[in-house]
Amino acid sequence: VAFGDLDFRFPGGSGGNPATVNDGANALGQFAVTIPAGSYDVTFNPPLGTNLLGVFRASVAIAGTTNVGDIVLPEGVTLSGTVVNAAGVGVAGVNFDAFDATGVDQAVLYASSGLGGAFSFNVPAGQYELNLNPTSVVGAVLAPRSLPINATTNLNLGVLALQPGFTVSAIVRNASNLPMNNVDLDVRDASTKTVLYTPGDKTNATGLVDVVVPAGTYYFDVKPVFATGMAPRRIGPTTVAAASTLGIVQLQA
Repeated sequence: VAFGDLDFRFPGGSGGNPATVNDGANALGQFAVTIPAGSYDVTFNPPLGTNLLGVFRASVAIAGTTNVGDIVLPEGVTLSGTVVNAAGVGVAGVNFDAFDATGVDQAVLYASSGLGGAFSFNVPAGQYELNLNPTSVVGAVLAPRSLPINATTNLNLGVLALQPGFTVSAIVRNASNLPMNNVDLDVRDASTKTVLYTPGDKTNATGLVDVVVPAGTYYFDVKPVFATGMAPRRIGPTTVAAASTLGIVQLQA
């Protein structure tokens, strides 16, 4: 595999990347990386434009010259298409997550739209909940979108349109009027009761939460962590057609 890339991280989820030199493969797939002695989690990544998947190896011990042997990258399924806004203009910077039945995101490399809204990334063959997250898109507020897909072979999803989004915020407090952290805000379509995909839908330390939804009528379910002893609360149906707030939402014991 010509011009693959190697990523090194300190193991155990501690985060951080060690200093490396020559952390890529040549035209013959050969690599010789210089790195301080230690133990690292290593990901062997394919180059853009193939249908190959990366390979992860945990806690690779390096002391002196270390030969890890041949790394075989398995074939995957390519998901491709174009993301556009309501006017049909391509949107760059939309992030994709492909969650399998176990809740693991398999879209780990090149999984965002580029210029003109084009995207192409690989996942293992299977069924997924594909989430489109436009949070990092510059210059527009767009509503996230989710759709089920059955990716048994390479799949062109065509044109995926994102609707204009509107921010809905709230401040959640407990029965003593203190802010509540990590409270989940579920948004349900008022007609179908289907839960929308709303990234970032948990309160912070001040009790603040905000989500982005398309225009429509919704129920907002405020769901505290069980251990708090606070009861959940449903708000709505509420029609959203502009940026709005649910105000201070006080939960009861």
